Amino acid sequence: MKEKAIDDILKDYYPCIVERLSKVYNQNEEYRQNIEKENRLEDLLEKAFSGEQLRIVEEYHDAVCATLNICEVLAYRQGMRDLAEILGIGDKTDRIIVE
Repeated sequence: MKEKAIDDILKDYYPCIVERLSKVYNQNEEYRQNIEKENRLEDLLEKAFSGEQLRIVEEYHDAVCATLNICEVLAYRQGMRDLAEILGIGDKTDRIIVE
């Protein structure tokens, strides 16, 4: 057996995590409704703003989404750390035993 940091394990499984979360999101009616709303608002912005204004709004939107993505990953990682600690396979240094 060897020790492996939870963050290392999560990095290995990140593609699977993203795929699983995507399925969960798409099964949620409220999420789908908000995506539709985003699309409608995006269409309105494209009609209302000039090229430069739209570029700035899109850049802002990308920055907000990137920040939210970081928050989502951090929350998921912390949840996994907490679960490992609750199950007794983690410790204060965020290491677990891997067979």
